[in-house]
Amino acid sequence: MDGSGARSLHTVSFGMPFEDGRLRINARVEGLQRLAQWRKLLQSGRGVVYCRGFFEWEHDKDGQKRPHYVHAADGGVMAIAALCDEEGHAVLITSDACESLRWLHERMPCLLPCESRLQGWLEGRQDASSPRRGDGLAWHAVTRRVGRVSTQGPDCIAKLDDDQVHREARVEASRKGWREKAALDPQQKRIQQFFSASPTKRSKPDPH
Repeated sequence: MDGSGARSLHTVSFGMPFEDGRLRINARVEGLQRLAQWRKLLQSGRGVVYCRGFFEWEHDKDGQKRPHYVHAADGGVMAIAALCDEEGHAVLITSDACESLRWLHERMPCLLPCESRLQGWLEGRQDASSPRRGDGLAWHAVTRRVGRVSTQGPDCIAKLDDDQVHREARVEASRKGWREKAALDPQQKRIQQFFSASPTKRSKPDPH
C-alpha cells in the first residue's frame, strides 16, 4: 500500500540484501520484531505476493529430497504476506506449517486466505499467520528438475504419478553413488569432471 493507504501493484526482486552482505529470501513471522530492518518494514513496507502455488521439498527415508507443488484446490490465486523495501526487494513471511502440510515440511509461507485477512495485514491491524488446518490446499509430486534455475515452463508443476516419482528417485540414487565413487577414485573423478563440463570447455587430446 502507498502512503495514502491505496493499493498499488509493483514488480519486485525476490530477496532482500542485509548490511552483512547476506540475501534474505524469507522472514520468520516469529522473528519480525527482533530485527530492526523487519520492524521498520512492518510500519511502511507491508505487501502481498500473488501466486498460483509454491514448492516444498519432502525428505524421504533415504535422505533424498522430493519436491511437491502446493496450490489452491480450486485452482485460484493465493496471496502470501510479504515485506517490501523502497528499492524493490521483497521477502516472503513464513510460519509453522498448517496441519495438512506438516508431513511435507515444517515451514510454509503465510497465506492470506480471504479479503478481510489480506486487508487487515496491509493496514497493520493483523499479524501474518497461516491457516491452522490448511483447508482448501492441494498438492502433488513434481519433477526434481524444479531445483534447477534453468528449468522453466509448465513441466515444473506437472503432476508425476508413482512410477515417475520412483524412476526419478532411482536416477538420483545412481548419480549419488557415482559421485561418491568418484570422490574415492581419482580416475572416476576425472571422468565425472569431463562429462560435467560443457563441450566447449572439455580438454581436447594432444594431436601430437
